[in-house]
Formats: sequence, structure tokens, C-alpha cells
Amino acid sequence: MKNINRLDEIIISRAYVSQADLLAKTEAILTVLAQKYAKQFEVHSELKEQQLNLDISIFLEVLENLIDNAMRFSVQCVRVEFRYSQSLLNVCVHDDGKGFQPDELSKAVKPYYHGESVGTEHYGMGLYICKMLCEKHGFLRVYNSPGGGACVEFNIAA
Repeated sequence: MKNINRLDEIIISRAYVSQADLLAKTEAILTVLAQKYAKQFEVHSELKEQQLNLDISIFLEVLENLIDNAMRFSVQCVRVEFRYSQSLLNVCVHDDGKGFQPDELSKAVKPYYHGESVGTEHYGMGLYICKMLCEKHGFLRVYNSPGGGACVEFNIAA
């Protein structure tokens, strides 16, 4: 619990990272987790050849948690989309699972909430921690994709 309290104290440490490096790190995370869960993945990027100014460790921590969640709840495939506009990096992590129940949409980012039981190794803190980290330099929201499945989207200044 002490570490959760310390989330407020985290200082953003920005550095420039190329979009190629960002996408390569994303693909590495996806490859490991897709093998672990025996799922497929897709990456869609509208990023240009550019440098992004962000805290890469926080970015990767959030991204890995969201991809892990999506892999656990997907049926077959997880899709990650990248966009950049007006100094904001937008990332959407979609799964093809059943999505969030209506009452879960407001609870999903609360501490200790984990919806349907997914095993004893999960304590319902992942989305909460991701939200706290994203709010340091952006936002995080959860919703159901129009075509089905869940989507967790975050924007961070970059």
C-alpha cells in the first residue's frame, strides 16, 4: 500500500524516443504476452517518423499492463492503435472479448476492482495504477468498442 501512496510522488522524467523505438518496444511486449496467452495481435500506427518526448518507463508500464489485461480477456486477438495530434500521443488497446458490463465501466479503474474472477494472482489494482500514472501527463478511459470488446484508451503529452 505504501507504493500506491507513492504514485502521487512520481516525477515525470521525459526524454526523446523515436516512434520506431516505441513501436519496437510495443511489439516486443505484445509478442511475449501473445505467446503467454496463445493469442494474436495487431498494431496500427498513424505515427510519423518523429521523436516523442515522454517518460518511456511510465509509458511502457501502462502499456504492458493494458496489453496483459486485454490478452487475458480477449478471445483471439488484441489490437493496439497509435495516433499523434497536437503534442498528444493517443493509444487504444482493444480486445475482442465480451467487453465491460455497463456497471463495470465506472468501477473498472477503482482500486481492488477486478470484475469477474480471473484468478487469485490479480488484485484489481492494474487499471487503477495505470490511471494514476496516466493522469500525471494525460488521461485514461475505458469503454466498449462499437464492434464489440473492450477498449482502454490513454492520452499522454508527448
